[in-house]
Amino acid sequence: IDIAVSDNGFKIMCLLYLTPILPLGPVSYMCGTTSMPLMRFASAKIAALPLMLMYVFIGASTDTFFGDGTEHSGTAEEGADSPKTDKEIGVDEATHKKMVLFGLCLSTISMSL
Repeated sequence: IDIAVSDNGFKIMCLLYLTPILPLGPVSYMCGTTSMPLMRFASAKIAALPLMLMYVFIGASTDTFFGDGTEHSGTAEEGADSPKTDKEIGVDEATHKKMVLFGLCLSTISMSL
């Protein structure tokens, strides 16, 4: 691994960072113990941005997945004949706390493996 990473470190790191199955922490640790130059190692971290953006999008959209979808009627807009109805999106506070606790537990378990 050391010879391959020292020759083609940037390419290998980018490919490893784009793989959603591999956890980024152990991959970074493994490649950090090789003789790869620091600048190639640091510049390859940019390749982790698409995966991080996907994780952020999934995390941000879980709020809409778990919403109850109930409609609440609000005030009528000026000039409109029908009252405005809003769809409530999101989870209640207890469910949100459970989701955060589950995420923390899952993160702790995945880091300890």
